[in-house]
Amino acid sequence: MTTDAEKNKEKAPQSKPVTPKGPKPSDASNKKAPAKQQRRGGYLGWLLLVIVIALVSALAWYGYRYWLPNYQLQTATLEARQTDLENQLETIEEKLDKQQEQSRQHVRQQLDQFSGVLNSYLQEQKQRVNDYQQAVQSVQAELAALDISQETDWRVLEARNLTDRAAIKLWIDQDPKAALELLKLAESHLAALDNPAHQSALQALADDIMLLRSLPEAKQYDAAMQLNSLYAQLQDANWHQRQAGRDADGATDATASNWRERLQQRASTLMNQLVRVQYRDKPIEPMLSDSYIELVQQRTLLQLQLAQQAALTGRQALYEASIDTALELLEETGDPEQGGLQFARNELTKLRDLVLQPDYPEELKSPALLNRLANQITAGVAE
Repeated sequence: MTTDAEKNKEKAPQSKPVTPKGPKPSDASNKKAPAKQQRRGGYLGWLLLVIVIALVSALAWYGYRYWLPNYQLQTATLEARQTDLENQLETIEEKLDKQQEQSRQHVRQQLDQFSGVLNSYLQEQKQRVNDYQQAVQSVQAELAALDISQETDWRVLEARNLTDRAAIKLWIDQDPKAALELLKLAESHLAALDNPAHQSALQALADDIMLLRSLPEAKQYDAAMQLNSLYAQLQDANWHQRQAGRDADGATDATASNWRERLQQRASTLMNQLVRVQYRDKPIEPMLSDSYIELVQQRTLLQLQLAQQAALTGRQALYEASIDTALELLEETGDPEQGGLQFARNELTKLRDLVLQPDYPEELKSPALLNRLANQITAGVAE
């Protein structure tokens, strides 16, 4: 049997859940949010792209408007300067070639002229020697027929003639050796007479001989030959300024113990060829250009040629001025660490103080006394 409560439950209608019509509000809002975010992201991307394009366009416009004209102007200026420098270098080289050719022609002409003068002088001396020999032979033949008094007179006159010729040799020919020999011969003539009346003349001859012996030798040809040697040395020397550093580090040592050391040495050599590293213990000074160094080298060699020519002709002032100019050029350009240029400086400094010709005495004592004796003899013969 069923109770009343259970019956009431069976009779009561069952309630069903009511569902609202249409889309739920929470689902719609969730679907719209991603779409909006995607649109905002797309806008930001396009905005960034537009900004980047604008920046690139602005930079390109700035470069085309300002930087490119300046670059072109600088390039044109550098090209014009390079062209001017090349033209100047060609002009300098042409001038140097002309000067060198002129100097060579001048030196050749002077040498030819000097050789011609020397040959003529030698021929003249040979002719004089032959004449003297013939004169001596003729005089010796005459002396055989003369008496003692005539021999005495002849020796005095010959001594006077020899002293006169010695004076000519000394002041005109500038040959002190020949003058010394002539004075010795005159002294031998008077000494052979052994006459006390000739003592003052013998003393004067002895003083003149001692004076000529004390004169230093002429250094003309020695200076010219030394200058020629220095010219050849400086012509072959390396005038370009070296890198003051450790040059030996770049050399490859063949006695390296292993392959690693040899590889490091070769790498160091290659690096020194590509990149130059200077080690200096002194203040850094700008290096001179190669063209300027070559110009100074040619000027120095020209000054040496002028000094050589002045030495051959005995022009002391021009000789000293040319050497001073050459020393100034060497001090201006040469690297003091270069052995060849330093040796040339030292040698030129020594040659600068060299006296080409000695100072000859203003007069000799013996010619006046011998002229007096000869006048006495000629006066006695006239009477």
